[in-house]
Amino acid sequence: MFSLTSRDDIDMSSSGERRFATFVRDVRLDVDDADVIRDSPPTVTSETAKLLERLVEIDDACFPSDAGGVASARSWASSPRLRRATRLVAAYDVEVEPGLPSSAARSTRSHPEDPSRLAAFASYTASSMCFEITKVACDPSRRRRGHARRLVAAILNEARRRNVKRVALRVEIANRAAVALYESAGFVEDTSRKRAHEEYYGPGRHGTVYERLF
Repeated sequence: MFSLTSRDDIDMSSSGERRFATFVRDVRLDVDDADVIRDSPPTVTSETAKLLERLVEIDDACFPSDAGGVASARSWASSPRLRRATRLVAAYDVEVEPGLPSSAARSTRSHPEDPSRLAAFASYTASSMCFEITKVACDPSRRRRGHARRLVAAILNEARRRNVKRVALRVEIANRAAVALYESAGFVEDTSRKRAHEEYYGPGRHGTVYERLF
């Protein structure tokens, strides 16, 4: 099975007339769970498999050309070794009834998180010296609610808590929205490694490294 670790992070957002409470959770997948997503997903029979299926669904929607990449959800969902090396933070949306004050959203903490409420996730690898963010993905229908910002902030907070001095990531230079997000979170480009990431994402698609130092 998987485990969810509660954080204190909670935010309110709106979409038209609907209001949502968003909770950020640390997710640890059991590396011994046999119900995992493969090239042809089996019948989903466990909570872990349901979560993995939802993660793959979001990732495929955001990065369809990365379905076989090492950092793709489909790859690490089917590999115990990659799951062991990958850490996740996830944002869950819970709709709040109209008319309730924002403070009432905290009562939804008692609701079990189910995969249908999973709105976004970020994956990263961790060592004692450096975290590397490998993926930030948000359900296209649930964007513009600040999920990516919350997830990146959660990883940075964890780095501070563990006294990690550097958080790094790769990003496609043309992905202006992602670049703006990372720069707003205090990341700066490591130009010394720029040439090494030319056409990193394919012909004519150049990458670069951003880092946040503490």
